[in-house]
Amino acid sequence: MRARSLSSTTLVAVIVLAGTVLINGFVILLRSNWNTWNQFCLGILGNVLAALIVLPGFWLLNFLEIRSNKIRKFFGIRPNTTFFIFVGHLVHENTSLGLAGVEELNEANELRSNLQSSVPGLGDVYLLRRLKLMDVEVKIIVADVSHDYAQYINASFITIASGGSNGVSKLIESQLGARVDFASQEIKIENMEDEKSLGRGLIVCKRSRENVAWFYAAGQTEPDTAASARFLKENWSLMFQKYPNSDFYYLLNTQRNRPNLPPVLPSVIRDSELHSKS
Repeated sequence: MRARSLSSTTLVAVIVLAGTVLINGFVILLRSNWNTWNQFCLGILGNVLAALIVLPGFWLLNFLEIRSNKIRKFFGIRPNTTFFIFVGHLVHENTSLGLAGVEELNEANELRSNLQSSVPGLGDVYLLRRLKLMDVEVKIIVADVSHDYAQYINASFITIASGGSNGVSKLIESQLGARVDFASQEIKIENMEDEKSLGRGLIVCKRSRENVAWFYAAGQTEPDTAASARFLKENWSLMFQKYPNSDFYYLLNTQRNRPNLPPVLPSVIRDSELHSKS
């Protein structure tokens, strides 16, 4: 509705301006000589060229604002805040500190890039933030399961991987209506029978009244988890259309995503609204 009203206002303004210029031009023509008429025509041409340059810019800004409002609302992005993407931390025999999964990190960076390109106010450019053209930044954090991440509870974020390897996922899983139980290799969804997690991925969204949104993308293996995050990146707009204000989950078929194979976008097995849990 907003886009339509802005476009109509712009169109009316252009018509009024064009009519005024033409009427004044004819008045000048009746009172002037040939040189004045040439100058008037050049002025008209200049105004037309200026309109052709400026109006598409207004329409582009209008489009970006509408898209920005959608993605901000869907992901719970608030002005002057930091948006977080958390990735899992895997135990590795060659290093005592462990490693972040390469596929998970790749998808986290893809999500970050997608958000930055979709939301003009999302980025790290210090000067633009000082000029109030950019009011939100996004950070990717490797979340070790041994640390406490309670400080992020009141922030909006995406957490990639289950609580078996991601400390933030471990913190919030008890509050979600659906989750991946890494230890039992099952996916648990409220009011439904448990399902084996092999070859499956899960996306869960939980919202609060303060416009905080948590997004949880997980699977039993790293390819399953990465495929779930990829699905969120590619299909957030469709999710927004279907579940604009509610908690929900998507159960995905990720069987075609295996190690050392090209990534494939998973298919949807089922999706549904979730009842809010405290």
